[in-house]
Order: sequence, then structure tokens, then C-alpha cells
Amino acid sequence: MTRTDVSVISGGTELSGSVWTPDGGAPTAVVSMYPGSGPSDRDNDVFFPPIREELPRSGFAVASFDNRGVGSSRVRIVG
Repeated sequence: MTRTDVSVISGGTELSGSVWTPDGGAPTAVVSMYPGSGPSDRDNDVFFPPIREELPRSGFAVASFDNRGVGSSRVRIVG
């Protein structure tokens, strides 16, 4: 699988995450994984990595993001 880091900016918030795609072809669908409340990153502790490893093997792309203010995500000061 291939990992690509991404950022999405909206207003004063930048969400950063990664997209994992299957090797050898276009994905059949995309699964978006976003951690729950609290200071969780795109791995959501140890819960997301095993899921992300399996889904691309089955032909799915997976997008996973850091919560606001965690990891590479941040609130941007617009001035």
C-alpha cells in the first residue's frame, strides 16, 4: 500500500492526515476514519493501524485524520 500525507484547510482550521491506497490499481471505495473526542491522532492510539492495513489489501483506500490541535492538525490564526 502507498501512504500520502494530506492537509485540508477550512476557515481557520487545518486538518492533517494520511491517505493509504492499495498497490496495483485504483481503489473501489474510500473509507474515512476520524478519531473520537479527546487528543487523538490519525492512529487513534492503536485502534486504526490494523484496520488500515487490511482495507487496502481488500481494494479500499483509507483516509485518516488528526483531531484539531493534535499531531499536524492545528487552528490557524488568520489575520
